[in-house]
Amino acid sequence: MSQILNKIEKLGLILRTPSETDKRKVYISLSAFGMEMVKKIKYDREEWLKSVIEKKLTPEDMELLAKALPALHKLIENK
Repeated sequence: MSQILNKIEKLGLILRTPSETDKRKVYISLSAFGMEMVKKIKYDREEWLKSVIEKKLTPEDMELLAKALPALHKLIENK
């Protein structure tokens, strides 16, 4: 695990902050750059999905998909 964390720290995606009360603990958080990368990946994924839906689905398919969204939301709400 530490090797993975070392690599993503070197990429500037995370920050390590030592605990002030327990020297054995280190808190890990996303850096500003890491947060921007998460936003970019999410945006890119949403744009890709939007593009595929527009290219591959008929208007009728899109309407069915829109009607199915409430049920799909129920599935992911209980993670």
